[in-house]
Amino acid sequence: MRSIQGCLVPLSCSILFLCIAPLHAQELDRTVLPIPEPQVTPITEQDARKANEEEARRKAKEDDARKNPMVAVMKRGSNYIQLAHEISLSTYTVEFWIKSTDTEEERGILGRAGDRYGQNVRNGKLYTANGSDSTATICDNKWHHCAVVVADGNTQYIIDGKMDISGRFDNGTSMVPMYIGRSWTPGFTGALRDVRLWSVARTQAEIASNKDTPPPSNSANLVFRFPLSGSTDDVVSNRAYTVTETFTYQPV
Repeated sequence: MRSIQGCLVPLSCSILFLCIAPLHAQELDRTVLPIPEPQVTPITEQDARKANEEEARRKAKEDDARKNPMVAVMKRGSNYIQLAHEISLSTYTVEFWIKSTDTEEERGILGRAGDRYGQNVRNGKLYTANGSDSTATICDNKWHHCAVVVADGNTQYIIDGKMDISGRFDNGTSMVPMYIGRSWTPGFTGALRDVRLWSVARTQAEIASNKDTPPPSNSANLVFRFPLSGSTDDVVSNRAYTVTETFTYQPV
């Protein structure tokens, strides 16, 4: 037994070595693979030339728009923009430029077809349904900048950068426009440009100082902007929309 046990001792050690040896081999075989460097596609001369040409065309278009500004011709509700989804805001600012001689009882500028809320012209003045007529006349064949600011149940008309009226009108969230170029009533006759909707109540000073300058497309709180300047390239909108009829344009 002793001799057998003596033989077994080295045999067990051999078995133990054979069991552990592969583990050490596996640890030694773990090779750290290098991280492949990202593949960077070089910009070819042709790509660079194409990008420069596109930028040149964009700047030329902007220069032409400044030298020869165009505006949308409104044809009493037959042409208008319709947003695909309702916008619900309790605080907001709507801005637009308008030129018209329309002195009908009530014609839509911005609004909704299903109720009487919106921004309209009535007897030559700015009118918010269930609200009040503006003091200033805006349908005198001259360009006027109009802003309607709604916050905390209070509504302000700011015309050409100046406070016109302020009061608590029955407007709620329904005054947020879904139509541009009409409201619950057919649209006005005249010209319209640079329609903006903000999700904040802009101050009179902000409106007055920025009404003549297009805001950057990434401006904070800008829900949409429709320049209506002859091209849809510079439309800013995070809402889908459709145009009921091809707009025609004329010089400012």
